[in-house]
Amino acid sequence: MPRDAAQFGHTNFGHTDFGHADIEHDILEDANVDPRFPANRPVELGMSTQAPNEKYSLPELNSSAAVAVPAPTVLHETRAAARTLSWLDRLTLAAIGLIVVLVTLPVLRGFGLRENERDALRMLRVLASEPAAAGHVEGRPVGTGDPSSGARQKTLAELAALDPNLRRRLEDLELRTDGSLRRHGYLFDVTELEPGEPMLRAWPWEHAQTGRGAFIWTPRRGLLGHRNSSGQFSGVDAAPRADQVRASGDWVAVTRR
Repeated sequence: MPRDAAQFGHTNFGHTDFGHADIEHDILEDANVDPRFPANRPVELGMSTQAPNEKYSLPELNSSAAVAVPAPTVLHETRAAARTLSWLDRLTLAAIGLIVVLVTLPVLRGFGLRENERDALRMLRVLASEPAAAGHVEGRPVGTGDPSSGARQKTLAELAALDPNLRRRLEDLELRTDGSLRRHGYLFDVTELEPGEPMLRAWPWEHAQTGRGAFIWTPRRGLLGHRNSSGQFSGVDAAPRADQVRASGDWVAVTRR
């Protein structure tokens, strides 16, 4: 049954004051409004308590939350510090490289000198195994030819030139005009220690630069070596002489190397 407007008491289009809870329930029911969510209650959206008709406004930005941009001075100091570290790193690497060079160069040089000495010993053994290079020409030792026949002692370069097999066995062999041979920092020639006893000699081309020790070979004494610490045997004009070998006790037998 329709209700009279007077039953509602005082009615105001802006606000309605209902006098009884049942009447309030009926009106809300007629309006299809859920009583749990009254129309005049602010709508809760998440954590917001904004009323339906209230305009939404963006929150003000907090200036303290803005991303800090480095000032030009700070950027300049940062780049300068990076350049400083880079130079320090380069200087450190250069110092390490210099130390490595200073340590390894003497080691490499010593290794090279020892290798040249080993090559000289091997070459003396090869020469000693060759009859011509060992001083025997036509079955006679070097220097024992008949003086009346005009025979002369052949140089080691001449003997090596007559033996192609010897040149093949000894790579990098240089035949010098003074009659000697040069190979891997050492000079080689042949003379006599005693009459009738040929002596093959090997000594450094330049002491402490291409080799140190000096060596000889004779059929009777075998392979002998001298430490040559003072460098007395060095260069073309300083080969070990027979009298030096005979008089000095510094020549010792060389073991297999």
